Amino acid sequence: MDVVLCRNVLIYFSDEAIRRVVRHFHGLLDRGGFLFLGHAESLARITDAFTPVRFKGAMIYQKPDTGGEAAP
Repeated sequence: MDVVLCRNVLIYFSDEAIRRVVRHFHGLLDRGGFLFLGHAESLARITDAFTPVRFKGAMIYQKPDTGGEAAP
């Protein structure tokens, strides 16, 4: 997949549940793919497997486009 949209869902989950869901998204996304979350959601304390990218007042997360990255 190139894009996963998961807006305003993770705010209802525990940190462990978020880690499991984000790990699943990471596996689904192609290298260079994007994860869109709601404005109140952040991966800062969850994982560093995605690169945060600021885009027109929003934060989106990109799976690195390089080989050998570790899963979250």
